[in-house]
Amino acid sequence: MRMISWNCQMAFATKQESILALHPDVVLLQECSERHIKESGAPLIPN
Repeated sequence: MRMISWNCQMAFATKQESILALHPDVVLLQECSERHIKESGAPLIPN
């Protein structure tokens, strides 16, 4: 299983391709706006 923890520094939109290129099973994103996640179409599990 491939897990990635990534601090996006509020720039998820510009880093999304880099993250997905690693083919993760689980991604933990820090400093990422909920709006950017929703716009990306990625599944969001609310806390």
